[in-house]
Amino acid sequence: MAGESNVWEGVRDLLERIEERMDAAFPAEISVTPADAIALGIYSRCMSLFRSIVLLLSNNQPEEALMLWRSLFTDSLRMRELAAVGKEDRIAIELGHYAHSLERTKQRFQRAKKLGVTDDITSELAHIEDQKTAMENYRKRFGIEKLKQFSSEENLIKKLNLNVDLWAFLYSHAFVHGEDIAQTFRRRKIQTNVLAFFSHNADPGLLAAVGLTAAQSAIDTHEAAGQMFGWQVSTELQKLIEELDDLQRRLNERSSQKKN
Repeated sequence: MAGESNVWEGVRDLLERIEERMDAAFPAEISVTPADAIALGIYSRCMSLFRSIVLLLSNNQPEEALMLWRSLFTDSLRMRELAAVGKEDRIAIELGHYAHSLERTKQRFQRAKKLGVTDDITSELAHIEDQKTAMENYRKRFGIEKLKQFSSEENLIKKLNLNVDLWAFLYSHAFVHGEDIAQTFRRRKIQTNVLAFFSHNADPGLLAAVGLTAAQSAIDTHEAAGQMFGWQVSTELQKLIEELDDLQRRLNERSSQKKN
């Protein structure tokens, strides 16, 4: 048990150092196109999610951290897709994502009116139409013939042949949607016909596993953003990535030994 605890302490220290190095690599000011501002927003969200995951793990809440990681994983894949395609396709995906978001926002306002949340949505709908017009003008100016959408997680993994933890992503769905498997780590039978439910989980192996998985997604995001926005992975961060790989290997070995 002491050994497992040491692994988690090592992982927690590594997560904090990775976050620090990624923050240091981000420029104080950065100039991007309006379309790439969408990608920059996704990057910022990923870094915020990673920071929140570290906080949850430090508070012994790995299940809640896993739920946030699912969003981080999806956005990390999206950043990798944007980095892998050419400029025109990237703009088409970014604008397609923006257009879809605008349409969903419009539907939410319409739903709010039907539910009686508000009586008048005229100004909100007009603002959305203005944004759509501006986006359409931008699309024509850059010669984008057709808007595109992000690939699904599984399709993108296959298309780019990515080495990522798809199983953990599928597993995390159960926690997000409250399936019974989400109680696996918080429900304990303490005596006959008596169950206890715990709000925190200090299992060092689980904390370490979620932390390492989240760190990999954050690093993937950082590397993809660097390809788009022009920064390199620093020597210091590269050393931390090597530490991450080593800790992941050690955790996998411990898991295999337990099964045997």
